[in-house]
Amino acid sequence: MKKIKIAQFVDSFYPVIDGVARVVDNYAANLNSYDDVDCCVFCPEVKKNYKDDVPYDVIRTKSLPLLSDYRMPVPKLSKTPELVFREKKPDLVHAHSPFTLGHYGLSLARQHGVPFVTTFHSKYYDDFLLRTHSKFISEKLLNYIVRFYSQADSVWTVGASTAETLWSYGYKGKIVVMDSATGMTYPDHPEECRKLLAENYAIPKKGKNLLFVGRITNQKNLYFILDTLCCIRDKEIKLIIVGDGAELKALKQYAAKNGISDRVFFVGQIRDQHILKSFYLESDLVFFPSKYDTCTLVAREAAALKVPTIMIRGCNSADQIIENRNGFLCDEDPASAAAAIEKLFSSPETLKRIGQTASETIGTSWKDRMPEVLEKYREIIEEYSARK
Repeated sequence: MKKIKIAQFVDSFYPVIDGVARVVDNYAANLNSYDDVDCCVFCPEVKKNYKDDVPYDVIRTKSLPLLSDYRMPVPKLSKTPELVFREKKPDLVHAHSPFTLGHYGLSLARQHGVPFVTTFHSKYYDDFLLRTHSKFISEKLLNYIVRFYSQADSVWTVGASTAETLWSYGYKGKIVVMDSATGMTYPDHPEECRKLLAENYAIPKKGKNLLFVGRITNQKNLYFILDTLCCIRDKEIKLIIVGDGAELKALKQYAAKNGISDRVFFVGQIRDQHILKSFYLESDLVFFPSKYDTCTLVAREAAALKVPTIMIRGCNSADQIIENRNGFLCDEDPASAAAAIEKLFSSPETLKRIGQTASETIGTSWKDRMPEVLEKYREIIEEYSARK
């Protein structure tokens, strides 16, 4: 079979750790495990002392400082990206952002006569409204987003409700739902992982640990998590927060103001996947109440480690949850959420049973997901060639 060459384009990548970066990393790493696939990643340059340590080629474009640790790629300031693209001769371009590098990938795909695929990952209207505080400007920017997706040969989303979100923005075309997966696997010796954690972090032992993993931003609904903890009467229930971001200092102050600092453990960002795995194993329930995320890898990671997740009922990322079968749902009300969490912690057997079902239903590995991705890529390339 002919070797297939794929170029992934993303506006934010390592060392910044977010859901989209991890999706792109897993796509590239797992696709390159095939002998007949060559996958590379085009992304912004970062600090000079950072070195890419991944099993695929990473092509960094010129970039400028943006918000927090994010950067704005400016690929046209350097000839290198286009020269590398010409040298590699990709059969397909897959963009994971509708901004600078997404448009750059689209331009290169059109110049070189190859199909262009793009995945819709985020609720961009919410982002625009948060930063501009103007519905008028946000809607104008949304029109820009929709025009971008309308130019693609194939548009993917990470869930059915995410497809509904894109259609609600005004997109009229077809959408391929391509679920995400996880790189986490259940260890042969979980106790060794827990021992590693105990030796390096001062957190409570497994028993009544509630876990949040993600970027510390307003969009993740983190103050709701703390408000919920304030309503939990069982003081043995502890909250572990793994992540870093702009709201970290304010969140710590909020916990102190509400007298729950002794029950909240902020451990910062965890880059080592073995240590992150240990945090899941040392927890009994994951709390991910974000209404912003279109799909959360966190619930899939937790599921792979047999830990169930509780989410806000009706949010996009809860698509994968079948209530009381492979996860739990709650209302966006601190008292109601607290009551639900206390009830779950009072029944360890339920948490264990639902965690096991979650591992069987939503803990799909990237390795198992890739054949579906690769098959779709080949189908798109063949259809595009037939139209030329």
